[in-house]
Amino acid sequence: MKSHVVLKDRMLIGYLTVGEYFSGALTKINQGIVMENLEHQNDRKILPILAPYDTLGSTRYVDFLTTRPVQDTIKSHINYVVADTEEWEQGVAKRLEQMDEVLAYVKNQNLGFSIPYEHQGVTHQYVPDFIARIEAPDKQIINLLIEVTGKKDDKKALKVKTTRELWVPSVNNMEKFGHWAIIEIQDIHETQNLIRATIAGFTNNK
Repeated sequence: MKSHVVLKDRMLIGYLTVGEYFSGALTKINQGIVMENLEHQNDRKILPILAPYDTLGSTRYVDFLTTRPVQDTIKSHINYVVADTEEWEQGVAKRLEQMDEVLAYVKNQNLGFSIPYEHQGVTHQYVPDFIARIEAPDKQIINLLIEVTGKKDDKKALKVKTTRELWVPSVNNMEKFGHWAIIEIQDIHETQNLIRATIAGFTNNK
């Protein structure tokens, strides 16, 4: 134990018996084991566990009322973006509308689309802010998850990390739902640059 645990900031090993620290340690150990196995098993692929019912979602049946601020859309199947922020999500939606590479997008609200992740030993559901269909120069389609990050915290970082390192590879390995990727936007003015960088990376790795 002493040779494998590094104690910092005057922490004591006994803190691991406290619920919050214990659960956090379990989460990190589990993630480490999973990623280590993936890195050293090149002949094996991680695959998703699909929901037994309603495996595929659609914007077709989305219909709900809201008192939140809304923004008109052109490229979205849903007529409004319902914003959870004062300007960040609106700014991202505006930039998506401006891009020729964006075929369609949707604010991920009331779609039923979420990604499970574990934080401090408890399973939660992560709901990405946007889903966009992006067209690469060779006409290939990228299904892009977009997370708009204001204030960074450990929980949000864990959501994005789990999605990028586990969910995205597993869905892509299934080769049934198209190609998926995720970006995290910390500056809305970099939205289009990040999307185009994702397109370039996808094209170069083919």
